[in-house]
Amino acid sequence: MQVAPEDRLFDTIKRYLLTDHGTLLSKSSRQELYLSLCKALREEIMFYWTASALSLEKKQPRTIYYLSME
Repeated sequence: MQVAPEDRLFDTIKRYLLTDHGTLLSKSSRQELYLSLCKALREEIMFYWTASALSLEKKQPRTIYYLSME
């Protein structure tokens, strides 16, 4: 059974609340919730960013440079 991305993100936020701030979702402050959300989003973005960078590295795409002397 696959977990929906929004459920996985929500679980990650709750995990960061517990491990980093020592609190539960119902008892957390807005700042603790915000910081946990930021960490969870960063984790998700870095996963795909790294996968994309490795994919591009394997393909070795050609790069075109344009120089204009106007």
